[in-house]
Amino acid sequence: MPRKIHFIISGAEGRSRALSVKTSRLKLYSALCILMLVCLSITAGFGLHSILQNKKMHQNLSQARHELGILQQQGYLMLTELQTLRQQKAELFRHEVAKLRERSTQIEEILTQVGVEVATSASEIPPETDLNSNLGGPYYPLPLNEPESLMDFAGEMINLATGIPLGEPVSGWISSGYGARTDPFNQRRAFHYGIDIANQIGTPIMATAAGEVIFAGTNGGYGKMVKIKHPDDYTSIFGHLKNFKVRTGDMVERGAIIGTMGNSGRSTGSHLHYEVRLNDKPINPYPLIFLGEK
Repeated sequence: MPRKIHFIISGAEGRSRALSVKTSRLKLYSALCILMLVCLSITAGFGLHSILQNKKMHQNLSQARHELGILQQQGYLMLTELQTLRQQKAELFRHEVAKLRERSTQIEEILTQVGVEVATSASEIPPETDLNSNLGGPYYPLPLNEPESLMDFAGEMINLATGIPLGEPVSGWISSGYGARTDPFNQRRAFHYGIDIANQIGTPIMATAAGEVIFAGTNGGYGKMVKIKHPDDYTSIFGHLKNFKVRTGDMVERGAIIGTMGNSGRSTGSHLHYEVRLNDKPINPYPLIFLGEK
């Protein structure tokens, strides 16, 4: 006979009931209950996990929206700064173009004063269609409004000015000018083909224009001398040096140190004898020094 489990239930009035359940069914019911509990636990776990995930996603979404707002604000600020920089750049460019135009005009005036002819570029000369036409009217120079044309013009002026000896070759004071004077040794009237600039021994001496050193050595009354050949047939001579900073054949730029002041040669004290020659003919270097200060 199959085994059974009997349950006796008694009431408050003394009545009782008896229930009997087969052992196999009880085991089945127990297994079903356990399975249902397991399923409910798994479902509850997934639900809790989903709730936590949703909460985390909401937090991430809120943070992303906040960061997006910050990025949008930063982008707006960057656009504003970019616009400001563009305006500043345009203003700076206009200012620099005006300075370049003014500087180019000054250089052109200096070149004209020292006798250098400034040629007008072919692109700035309108073609003449009829040489026999009746022409006239006031003269107004063609304005250089285009930055490219202005830069080309300025570059041409700078190239021309680079080879002309301009400015002071050394710091100091002029102890003897260009022209007739009393010779310091024999007290006779003589012609001085340069200017003397006095200062302490060892004062640096600079090239006044770009060119080639064609002589660096001792030359009679000049003592230790440096001679530089420049473009446009200019030559500069530096006499009575203490020592040399260049050698014959060196290429120098304006402002390069070529030696130091001394008292070599036919000299009564520490000074620089400075000459400028055009086509090997001495000219007064003082106007060139004055023009170089502009």
